[in-house]
Amino acid sequence: MDTRSDPELRAELAVALDEILSSLASDLPAGEAMDLIVRHVARLAGFDFCGVLLPEAGGERVRLAGSYAFPSDYADRLANIFSMPVTDDTHSDAPTRQAFEQGRTIVVPDVQAEQSEQFKALARQYGYRSMVSVPLQLRGGVIGVVNGYSAGVRRYSDEQLRIIERLAGSAAVAVSLAALVDDQHGTISQLRELNQQLERQRWVLERAQEIHGRLTEAVIEGSGFERVAQTLSELIERPVAVWDGRIHLICASDDAFAAQLGPALRSPDVRRQLLERVSSERAVVLAGQGPGTAGQVPRTIVSPIKVGGEQLGYVTVPEAGREASDLELRAVEQAATVFALEIVKGRVARDTEERLRSDFLLDLLESRYESTERLEERARHHGLDLHEEHRVLVLDLDDWDGYQRRRGLTVSRATMLRGRVLRVGREVLMRAWPRSLVHVGVEGLIAACPTSGRSDAPAGLAATVGEIQRQVARTAPQLTLSAGLGSAASAPAEFASSYAGAGQCLRLLRALSRPGRVLSVDDLGVVRLLLDTREPEELISFARHLLGPVLEYGSHAGPELRRTLDCYLEQGGDVKATARQMLVHANTVKYRLQRVEELCGIKLRNPNDLVQVTVASIVVRLLEGGEDVLALAR
Repeated sequence: MDTRSDPELRAELAVALDEILSSLASDLPAGEAMDLIVRHVARLAGFDFCGVLLPEAGGERVRLAGSYAFPSDYADRLANIFSMPVTDDTHSDAPTRQAFEQGRTIVVPDVQAEQSEQFKALARQYGYRSMVSVPLQLRGGVIGVVNGYSAGVRRYSDEQLRIIERLAGSAAVAVSLAALVDDQHGTISQLRELNQQLERQRWVLERAQEIHGRLTEAVIEGSGFERVAQTLSELIERPVAVWDGRIHLICASDDAFAAQLGPALRSPDVRRQLLERVSSERAVVLAGQGPGTAGQVPRTIVSPIKVGGEQLGYVTVPEAGREASDLELRAVEQAATVFALEIVKGRVARDTEERLRSDFLLDLLESRYESTERLEERARHHGLDLHEEHRVLVLDLDDWDGYQRRRGLTVSRATMLRGRVLRVGREVLMRAWPRSLVHVGVEGLIAACPTSGRSDAPAGLAATVGEIQRQVARTAPQLTLSAGLGSAASAPAEFASSYAGAGQCLRLLRALSRPGRVLSVDDLGVVRLLLDTREPEELISFARHLLGPVLEYGSHAGPELRRTLDCYLEQGGDVKATARQMLVHANTVKYRLQRVEELCGIKLRNPNDLVQVTVASIVVRLLEGGEDVLALAR
């Protein structure tokens, strides 16, 4: 039994409070401060053991925050059994629960006199008979309780209860201070973390700016794609490969990486990921199933190269066994922007060069120049020799207005389609005849193609037009193209004549309603001198009237007569050469030519009749849609 007087207790309380205050003012951890307070409570109140219970986060359970002289396993029991749900009605009569809810001191002089068998058993197990639960009150609320336990039945004096409550108040202050300190430490930790993040972001921004500067410098210096890719590779210490929109390699800092990645990027799974995920200007990490024995595509950073809404290509970088950092992703994105800038720069340069070459071509063909010397100087600027043989080609779309109506094209769609078709024509022509001058406009496509050393130049150009037609069929089905070829030009003044001849051939095809054809001035021979394409009916009537008897000859020999006549004209009137060409006897040729003379009422040895037959034969060949290349009356 505690025999200390109230003055003695108050004196000891003063000493205890002074020690507690000193501990709170120091850097003593909150747990140790709680143990100090509980020890003073136990000593001043005469408890055999004592503890502080605080609510857990959410306030639904309690935990042991400080203890003194607890039995060895009692703290564990408190953590599992006595730390009961505050809202559980099963424990509504528990002193701890009452102290929490009612905010007042609960004294149990004799636990064994209570009705709860659970608490009686617990008291017997841990050797206590009485207990006190004192609420820790702060700013009108209960933030915890102090529980004190005694081995015997006890009655507490008012002074003892006041001392316990005073110490409980100190415990409440300690809890509050500990919370403030924890908050302060948490705030400091958060500020330190934020500061580290800001420092990291600052470093990333500075590094990103450096990367952007290096990449932009490479573009400004005109280093090209290869140097930009190499610069990026050096900056991020990873290989780099750049691809166009069709996954064709543009350049790579590491050929082995590009060779490995190329087939994978073209696989359906990865192509689908490219379409689905690489839709913005941000870099992403892709991985998927690809071809080959390995099967798994390496994880790859991919950033799109875009200009406006146009997808121009991709920049690819391997993750290489470590996750890509934000800086590396940003560097790849910046490289994609720089590559887009390089593409735009190249486009502007090409467009400017094409426009200058186009303007030069029109000036040349339309004789818009003051002096030959100045013209040849401009030609040298474009890498051209106007004394090298060229031929002018004029190509245009057949019945474009009718095609628009049949297809139901709007004006805007028709304009776009026409431009696309002519661009296809230009691309095919430039691949076949690389040094050509080309103009694309309302007139169609006009080109001056270098044909020096090409004895088959007309046939070669006709074959190129045929390839253009095949390519155009994919873009504009059932649309046909016609082309006229001018004469060879080997001097500046001859280009205008070649252009005029090409235009004349194209107009003749239109007048004769022969779409999808190629006609050269070399094919026309003497007919060119007689052409009036505005009224070709008279020429057609003349040809059919003169050769009509042969064309309408009912015998099976009729076609042979035509073939023999055409071959005779092509061979310059040489009977023996005609026989060799047709693999027949010379007498057979003579007989067939005699039969033609009889049917048509002409004499092939008569110069006037020969000219008329030559003209008529050429016109008939054109009307019948025969061969594109006619070699008559050279």
